Amino acid sequence: MSLSESFIPIIMFLVIAYIVKIALNYRTRKRLIEKGLLDENIKNLFGDSIDSYGASTLKWGLVLFLVGLVVLVLEALPYYIPGEVTFGAMLVAAGTGLLLFYAFHSRPAAGRASRHSEGHSRNSIQSGDSQY
Repeated sequence: MSLSESFIPIIMFLVIAYIVKIALNYRTRKRLIEKGLLDENIKNLFGDSIDSYGASTLKWGLVLFLVGLVVLVLEALPYYIPGEVTFGAMLVAAGTGLLLFYAFHSRPAAGRASRHSEGHSRNSIQSGDSQY
């Protein structure tokens, strides 16, 4: 049994376990909403939101795209490249993907925070609200 053949059952198990986790979380959320037990503690328990899914999707999309691109380019080259070089290039591509994610994700977050705080201060001044 080769190395790639031994990974197939492991990957299948992980995929099935993740699908079961998603299904059970959905059923639990649905039951809590139906019973009206939705409060801040429950929201923190299931802390994943649309924003975190988007950021996670961007991160892993960049990483997997760059790793796949490296493998595709190295396989398309007309001369032999050792497996160690391919593996090292894949790790470099994954690291580059994570750095690109950090660059893309951290820049808009700072802009959103400053716009949010400016809007909040303007709204409190306009409405005459005072926190003191």
